[in-house]
Amino acid sequence: QEHTPMAEASTTSSTSAAATPTPSPLSEYADLYESLAALPAIGKSWFTKEGHIVSRSSFQDLTQMKQVTMEKQFALVGEDYQQVGFPARLSHVLLTAYNSKHGLLALVRFSGDGSDRKFFVEIWSQQGLQNTIPCGSIHEKIYSDGWFSALSWSPDGTRLAYIAERKDKKTASYFDYDSKLDKDERTNKFDYKETWGETYGPLRNPGIFVVDIKEKKVFELDGVPELLSCGQVIFTPDGEGVVFVGWDTTTQRLGIIYCYNRPSSLYYLPIAEKKAPKEGDAAGSESTEEETRGESPSPLNLTPSPSTITRSPRFSPSGSTLLYLSPYDGMETHNGSARLRQIKWDSKEITTLIEEVADPSPSEFPGIYTFVLPTNCFLEEELIVFSSSRRSHPVIYTYRFGGEPQQLTSGAVVLDVDSLENRLLVRASTSTTPSTLQIYTLTNSTPSSVTVTSTATVDESTASSALGKKITSDFKMDVISVPIKEEKYEGDFEYVLISPKDATESPKGVVLYPHGGPHGVYDTQFYYSRIFLASLGYHIVLVNYRGSTGFGRKMLDSLPGMCGTYDIVDSQSALTDVLARIPEQVNTDRVVYFGGSHGGFIGGHLAGREPRIKAFVLYNPVTDLSVMIGTTDIPDWCFVESGTSLPMSASTAKEMYEKSPIHYIGGVKEPVLFVMGDSDKRVPPSQGIAFHQYLRKAGVTSRLLLYPTEPHHIDKPEHSSDMWLNIAMWYHTHVGL
Repeated sequence: QEHTPMAEASTTSSTSAAATPTPSPLSEYADLYESLAALPAIGKSWFTKEGHIVSRSSFQDLTQMKQVTMEKQFALVGEDYQQVGFPARLSHVLLTAYNSKHGLLALVRFSGDGSDRKFFVEIWSQQGLQNTIPCGSIHEKIYSDGWFSALSWSPDGTRLAYIAERKDKKTASYFDYDSKLDKDERTNKFDYKETWGETYGPLRNPGIFVVDIKEKKVFELDGVPELLSCGQVIFTPDGEGVVFVGWDTTTQRLGIIYCYNRPSSLYYLPIAEKKAPKEGDAAGSESTEEETRGESPSPLNLTPSPSTITRSPRFSPSGSTLLYLSPYDGMETHNGSARLRQIKWDSKEITTLIEEVADPSPSEFPGIYTFVLPTNCFLEEELIVFSSSRRSHPVIYTYRFGGEPQQLTSGAVVLDVDSLENRLLVRASTSTTPSTLQIYTLTNSTPSSVTVTSTATVDESTASSALGKKITSDFKMDVISVPIKEEKYEGDFEYVLISPKDATESPKGVVLYPHGGPHGVYDTQFYYSRIFLASLGYHIVLVNYRGSTGFGRKMLDSLPGMCGTYDIVDSQSALTDVLARIPEQVNTDRVVYFGGSHGGFIGGHLAGREPRIKAFVLYNPVTDLSVMIGTTDIPDWCFVESGTSLPMSASTAKEMYEKSPIHYIGGVKEPVLFVMGDSDKRVPPSQGIAFHQYLRKAGVTSRLLLYPTEPHHIDKPEHSSDMWLNIAMWYHTHVGL
């Protein structure tokens, strides 16, 4: 819907009748977007046992309205890697795991949709397909979310482990006479069942399933308590057990995606097959549990502190050490730095190898900011490599046990590690250069220091394409530090500035573009959506305000309780800085805003408080914390970021309201476009809808796009393409060229 005051509408009508209509740039924008969205983005890639490289990339095919994943293979020819054959289009693949020791590739594939969906595990070798094992009859959907999900090989290459939704207990209503349940058990069919929130739909109870390749069968791992959700499973060095991350759901399931602060522990469990219930028994019911399980093993909690948070377990090559990431106990913010910890596998003794960093200088190691360690993170028994963030930059670090993390390179992300040849497979890019696939060969220049001795490019097809070269030729990138000198805080924040190079000849507009979270970061990697906006004639200002990750814990922890203040002030300061830094390159009549989630929260504030911005786009925005707390899957987030706490009270609601954009809605004068997913559980669409309706009643130009079935992140090609074209036209309509 779009609302324009009648007086404004009649003025526009009389003017357009007398003037020659301006041609719409929509088709030009559409061609530009389609070409940018078709640029392949490098993803999962690995070294093979035979010395080849396999690389996957994804892109949008807007003719078919599909997100496409393709796979390329590269072989060493002389001293260079060359592509072998044509890329292969992958379809219906959920998970992939390559076993470098045995040269085997496992794929989890699906067919069908909805209740007809079936799952299969395929085992491939260089000779072809070795095995296909059906695996969907004993569980529901297989997790491929990147959070709970896993596909892990046993050391001997005969088993795989993965995560799938466990079958729920059978239920029935009292008068369901076909049910085999006792009548006393027929009153629980409509019990409320908590799920894991945003993006998970009905999924709530992930369990561990093991594939026995020789026997061609799949079984559920026995001994996992019903109220323990499982994820990130790996085999132990002897192959007789597994280690996994477990989340205790005894109290409450809160939304987990993007939230690194959910209490969890590492568990060990020996491998035993869970027996299936007898025909007619209620699956998993208490009355049959002893009979079906017999003597079930019990999981051993390896990290028993009640407030611990764990993720990303990795065994060393010898199996003597188990590494994992762990934020500080009881971390309240949804994201933050993680400690690197180790468990001595024989004694189960826990020690911390890398601590958090409170207040690093711009060049110092700021702490670990990554969700996962590389699957193969060990270069040696006590030398690892990992990707992280240092301020606005993606950085690769090496760490030798007992030493300090050392920066290996900036502007790249580790994809795989070849410890035999001392090589890394990395994805490198900048904000103005599309990604390339590269190999870094390493050497130990000193006992504590590792350096890159040579770099080889495996795939630069996107960066070296005509469009890739044009992007690099037409745009430039800078990272700008802005000092903060306040009574309660002294330091700095950064913004990444992407600018058209011809702005010196023809001044451009500005898109103020803070990140969401709020505890996240916009780094200098390549994203085509940023180039799309820049190509419309804008400087892009990606603001990493106080509270961002990668700057140390002091900066991150400064924001909770000051949301609606520090994030707003820093965004305004970034705008002030860029206007003062390149005044001759900026058209101040074309200053606009884009922000999603917490970026939408900042935009809602600025819409009522910042007169220099002439048009706004708010993507799934938080607009009223006091209302959101009762509808979101992460109510704890509302308390933490507003600096309030339970129990809820009138004064708490008032404080949340006063820190929210809704408090400043009376000051909104400029046009606002809302883009939202109607299935968003993180920031329910009611947040944006209410703000939109208030603006309409106040006579402010407002439009709302609501995309069906989309969660917090709108990514279906039909919807995302429509969203970006509407954003481009919104800016064109309200601030022109």
